[in-house]
Amino acid sequence: MKPSVLYPYRRAINNLFCRKEQIATFHTGRCGSTVLAYMLNDHSKIYWDSEPFEPYMKHSKNKDKKEFVENVLDWSRHREVSKIYGFETKYLPHQHLSHKCINMDIEDYIIFLREINFSKFIVIHRKNYLRRVISAEVGRQTNRWHSKKDVTSPIKVTININYFVEGVYQGPILKLFRIRDENFNRLKKLLSHGDALFLTYENDILDNPRVAYSKVCDFIGVNDETPKIKLRRTNPFNYENLITNYEEVRAALIDTKYSWMLND
Repeated sequence: MKPSVLYPYRRAINNLFCRKEQIATFHTGRCGSTVLAYMLNDHSKIYWDSEPFEPYMKHSKNKDKKEFVENVLDWSRHREVSKIYGFETKYLPHQHLSHKCINMDIEDYIIFLREINFSKFIVIHRKNYLRRVISAEVGRQTNRWHSKKDVTSPIKVTININYFVEGVYQGPILKLFRIRDENFNRLKKLLSHGDALFLTYENDILDNPRVAYSKVCDFIGVNDETPKIKLRRTNPFNYENLITNYEEVRAALIDTKYSWMLND
């Protein structure tokens, strides 16, 4: 049965399948979410659905936003109903929440998730936006988004500082950085009621993803099952080895609040 057919049966499904917990995770991609998702999905008590809205990013505007969200999530939630359910949303307005996909404001989206029984939230934040831009550009140009082996040689990319594409966003990277700041700060305020876990890529995933995994297990009340780490870093190199136009990028950031990212 396709997601579009499920809506009339949603109430019956929700009543039939009583989950212990439902977790909604927010991030912006290229932040270690996939390595963490693999680890969580290996847990005996967790069914982790990663990004169920990603296949819909190329769709046109949805007429009934709430119905669309429930259809997609119910298609996932009816599986492995004895386990805790978790999924992820890329929360920037030009990502999954854009008019091309969910088509909702972040506040309305969180309110609606609470209405359909999501009781806990996880946020994964990558503080160094420049590193994230590089990772996205390497992935886009090589179609190599993840690696199960240590990467021994860098892929050099050119960063167009005046026209960077991300989701439905097209524009300067500095404007993109400001959008990230504004939306992350807003998300922190919206989830400031004690039912959210905030993780950072730099502190909780970069050196050892098990740090993030253990925090999530504590947060949702399950035992740490010490899973294997299945993915490795894709771009563990200095900027000079990654960016062909590094001096241009440096000049764009050096006199801004983001200049510290050049030293990472």
